[in-house]
Amino acid sequence: MTDHNPILPEDARIVRIKDTEYVAIHKYWWDKEKKRGQQKRRYIGKLVDGKFVPNAAYAAELKLTRVKKTTDKRQKFDHDKTFGTTALLTQAAETSGLTDDLKKVYGEGKAAMMVSLRVRKILWVTLR
Repeated sequence: MTDHNPILPEDARIVRIKDTEYVAIHKYWWDKEKKRGQQKRRYIGKLVDGKFVPNAAYAAELKLTRVKKTTDKRQKFDHDKTFGTTALLTQAAETSGLTDDLKKVYGEGKAAMMVSLRVRKILWVTLR
C-alpha cells in the first residue's frame, strides 16, 4: 500500500457490509422512463484501522503506487500442488533407475517424454 493517506473525496460515503467498511462514491440521477430516482455506487477502497486504503482502480486513477494483486488462492494452491507432485514423481523415476533404463532403450528424448506422459496420467487420475 502507500505510505501517505489520500484524502477522501467530499462525496464519498462509508458503506458497512458485514464487518468491513468500504468507501464508495454515490451517483444519483433521475430516470425519465421509470419516473424515479436511480443511484449507482462506485467503490474506491476500504477503511482499515480507521485509515482510507484505496483499491487498485482508484489508486491507478490517482497515480498512487500499490502492491500488485495476488492470484486466486485456490488456483495458486492447485498449481503448487501439481508442480510439487510432478517434481516428486519425476525424482522417483530418476532415483529408481527407471529414467536411465528408458534412456538406454528408447534414447534420451523419448525417455523424457515417456516419464512426462506417465506423470501426467498419474496426476490426471489422482486429481480429478
